[in-house]
Amino acid sequence: MFKTSSKKVLLSLLISSFLMPAFATSPLESYIDQTINRQNNNADSPSVKTTTTAEQLLAMDHYDRHAALTNMLETVEAGAAKNNPQDLFLLGYYYYSEAEDNSKEEDFHKAKEYFLQAEKLGSKDAIYLLGELYYYGEGVEQNYLTAAKYYEKAAALQQKNAVFSLGSLYLSGFGFDEDPAKAVEYYQKAAALQDITSINSLGYFYESGDNAAIEVDLTESAKWYQQSCDLGDSHGCDSVSRLKIHTLNFDSVLAEIVQKHAALKATRKLPLVSAFTTLDDYDRDIMLNDYLPEIIAASQKNNHEAIYLLGLYHQGQGDDSYDEYAYGQARILYEKAIDLGSTDAIYELAELYYYGNGVERDYEKSLTLYNDPKLDNHPEAVFSRAVQYDTGEGVEQNYETSFALFNKAAELGHTPSIFNIGYMYEYGEFVDKDLDEAKKWYQKACDNDYSDGCYAVNIIGNKASDNYSESNPELESLFNEIMGNELPPEELELTRDSILNADPSDARKYLTSQTDLLLEKVKNEQDVESLFLTGYLFYLEGLENSNDHTFAQSYALLEKAAEQGSEDALFYLGVMNFHGNSVETNYQQALEFFEKIDQEHPEALFYLATIYDEGLGSIAKDQEKSFALYNQAAALGHPDSTYNVGFMYHHGEFVTRDEVEAEKWYQKACELGDLDGCDQSARLRRYYQPEELAAESLDDTDFFEEENTEPQKERNPIEGGMGNLFEGILEVFGPK
Repeated sequence: MFKTSSKKVLLSLLISSFLMPAFATSPLESYIDQTINRQNNNADSPSVKTTTTAEQLLAMDHYDRHAALTNMLETVEAGAAKNNPQDLFLLGYYYYSEAEDNSKEEDFHKAKEYFLQAEKLGSKDAIYLLGELYYYGEGVEQNYLTAAKYYEKAAALQQKNAVFSLGSLYLSGFGFDEDPAKAVEYYQKAAALQDITSINSLGYFYESGDNAAIEVDLTESAKWYQQSCDLGDSHGCDSVSRLKIHTLNFDSVLAEIVQKHAALKATRKLPLVSAFTTLDDYDRDIMLNDYLPEIIAASQKNNHEAIYLLGLYHQGQGDDSYDEYAYGQARILYEKAIDLGSTDAIYELAELYYYGNGVERDYEKSLTLYNDPKLDNHPEAVFSRAVQYDTGEGVEQNYETSFALFNKAAELGHTPSIFNIGYMYEYGEFVDKDLDEAKKWYQKACDNDYSDGCYAVNIIGNKASDNYSESNPELESLFNEIMGNELPPEELELTRDSILNADPSDARKYLTSQTDLLLEKVKNEQDVESLFLTGYLFYLEGLENSNDHTFAQSYALLEKAAEQGSEDALFYLGVMNFHGNSVETNYQQALEFFEKIDQEHPEALFYLATIYDEGLGSIAKDQEKSFALYNQAAALGHPDSTYNVGFMYHHGEFVTRDEVEAEKWYQKACELGDLDGCDQSARLRRYYQPEELAAESLDDTDFFEEENTEPQKERNPIEGGMGNLFEGILEVFGPK
């Protein structure tokens, strides 16, 4: 079991973006817009319609809105010259958008002048945006009361954004005395005008009670979210599903499942629970899907094991797509299975509370469940208890207790617990520090085919022989990965070396905090490195939020940086073409970008090798080239490439099969921190003594087939050295 913190978007954080005037944009979005437009002043786009309504513009993000207004500018100017109120508003909106990009007071002043002209002719949208100018103090002195007067005037004309903004002023107490009831009144008026933000806010108030004028009422909350969903808002739809589970019980959940899978017919006997639980997660999910008809049929007969398996099936559905509703179904099924006598369901219910899946995260609740006497000999539960005592989650930290529990789990055959005992001996947590004893435990873990143990054996050996310092960052990182501990972020600098070597999450947060400085360097100094780092920030933001728009902005900035000589920008343009980020996957284009980079760039060499190794796209497969490129990258210390050279010797790809040579390369990869290299090196050394390796027939593959240990080459460049920049370091265990 791999204990880690599940990342969840808290509704309270999400709703905080609702409870402010609707024109607010995030600092990052604003910064993205400023930078991309500064680097590319041609905002014309054939995809932008020349007839965009004011309501559509107000609903757009800044980038799309500015592009639309720029595309409409000639027509708008002509209409404004004829005193057309709509065109006067749009021309003011254009200058407002310009000012957001360049922060020039004169553009805000122009916007205000055109808004005032449009106001005299009755433009409700111009009146609303005059309120925005005063709310934010843009081109005028900030004045909430003046903003409120404009909002009230626009609201009287049924301008829904203004109605919502009035409610927000009463909610926050800006310009008025704080009045939650008045805020609700305005949100209801805006909701009647189909303002989605107001509708979701009301749903949130009824769900959370985070408004003194409203009592918690989940049924009423669901009605508001359903209204939002009916208007096409995905947040509203997700909230409806999330709330629905609170109204269900076991009978209603089972009835819903039976109806959903009515076409499935049970034709076989249901295997024992152990047949499912002894499998790894992937194979277990396949088997659960295969036997779903039998599981449902037995659940209808109140078979507690079947109900537990049905909960396990729905927990898997939740894991696959982070589906709160599926997690909620799993919780209800586990609770019923526990009532009927299931022990395994106790453990899985504890997991839901530990990770906060479908329920509010509650470490005390999870520990109570793990501590159930029925789980005394359940190795995963004992390990989980040890983790909570070790990290102080829901209980006072106690190494003595965690050490005892890790030992108990180890006696039950739990390999990660064996590893953790080694760690505690290495660092003297509760026990006296003893590197020899630590190595023994790590070796036990390695002997159980636990690759982290093999890696630790290698590290601890070097530590003992080379008199390493007290702190071993590599092993600390490995342990904290297992334990789910978060290390404090390292101090970063605004340089490419510091940023590219940092954890991507830390890099993204740091770069976001430095947007003003980056913008200054790009604008005033034409600094190429800062331009690349800007594009890299957008790339990380695109990865974080799976946002094609942000990827497109990243690509545009990286192109600019590449034109000015940035090899880092060339590399990430290649990466984006390889993975299809903002562009169609184009291996030929990726190849061309990677080939432009200095041949001392190990990651670019690895990508090139992968393209030739697989024959991706229209590129012909050429393992002679891939072998040479892997070797070239390996010589530069690239772990995955080093592993792949070993793999090619191991399996006779292009070169003659040679286990002795393969083991050498795997060991080199291990020394570079590649856990799979440690694992494969240990396997070869365990099955063969060195002289046997040399004498073994190159055609004898029986032991691989018997043990079913066929390894996979590191085909995917997301993993390995670039792993910190894409998907995180190799997972220590499979996802739970």
